[in-house]
Amino acid sequence: EVCIFVLRPNVSTEESRTVDEMPSFGEIRANMRLLHPNWVFDEDVLRRIHLSWQSSANHFVLLSGLTGVGKSNLIWDYAGVILQDLGLSTEKNRLLVSVQTNFRDPSPLFGYINSFAEPSVFVYGLMTQFLLDAHQNPTEPYFLLLDETNLAKMEQYLAPLISTFEVNAPLVFHNHPQVLSGVPKSISSWPNNIWIAGTMNFEMGAHPPPDKIL
Repeated sequence: EVCIFVLRPNVSTEESRTVDEMPSFGEIRANMRLLHPNWVFDEDVLRRIHLSWQSSANHFVLLSGLTGVGKSNLIWDYAGVILQDLGLSTEKNRLLVSVQTNFRDPSPLFGYINSFAEPSVFVYGLMTQFLLDAHQNPTEPYFLLLDETNLAKMEQYLAPLISTFEVNAPLVFHNHPQVLSGVPKSISSWPNNIWIAGTMNFEMGAHPPPDKIL
């Protein structure tokens, strides 16, 4: 069984124009069947993911369940059939991030300044280019899958995301006054054309999501 948590912040965000362009649930389900004709998946779980993603103000859901039940595959293929239906790139508009136990701060995902270099350079994180692309193409949907989110503490490595959600503040990449390595100091807000899904496995060493996150 897969449990789904919808993250609902207390701030209102303007819906992206891509919401009305997204295929219907019936089309997504049919395309997923065509993609994997020999697979069996729980349509009720897929429907709950679809409705949860569409009803969440910041398009952020968490799925928990035993290892190997297909949480990541379900999300990955869901995103893939939507992007293919819209004629968009499944490589550029879809990103899988495997969370590691050493994610103790935001730098692996959001990047950081290498102050030892002269002049200073910005070292891209796993999500930096993805975020910039989504910001620059606000009419296109982007899908982010955070795999095994609770291998590290979410409130630490997702701190910039949490801050932007809480007060609808700019997403800050660095504090340098100028653009570094093609990365601006910040963007106006978290791109609301990003659909985020995180998976969780409750096993030995995993960190349960704190109330602050939920």
